[in-house]
Amino acid sequence: MNNTISACLIIKNEIDNIKGLISDLRKFCDEIAITDTGSTDGTLEWLKENADDVLKVYHFDWIEDFSAARNESFTHATKDWIFWCDADDRISEGLINVINNLKQNELDITDLNSYYFNYQFGKEVYVPRLRLLKRIENPYWIGACHEYVWFNNDDVRY
Repeated sequence: MNNTISACLIIKNEIDNIKGLISDLRKFCDEIAITDTGSTDGTLEWLKENADDVLKVYHFDWIEDFSAARNESFTHATKDWIFWCDADDRISEGLINVINNLKQNELDITDLNSYYFNYQFGKEVYVPRLRLLKRIENPYWIGACHEYVWFNNDDVRY
């Protein structure tokens, strides 16, 4: 079955956010790969203290390029699918249920390489965001700021 998920995040100084997000991600991810870009607020220490078979912590020297950092984070994914998000995101129980249902029923049979989800920004604003990517399709980030995902193949299927 091709139904495992790696969460890949880049973070810096997110001690107030990371604990809640890790709790959310553990509900549907098989691996959580955190790439720290230079935290000085205790984030890195907390992550290292809580690292285990699921939560893994890496370092990347910040070079003023979000795509470079996100691409580095993707290199640590070992599961079939990559879920990406930011440290201040919260994953709703509804979205957790949707993704767990996909894991049980669809991810291993689909020919899609990515999924968009209605994602919450603020209290009432939902927008479709590309969040789940098939790792074997080699997704990568482009753009130093306001970056976006592309796939390194000729057969892009959204």
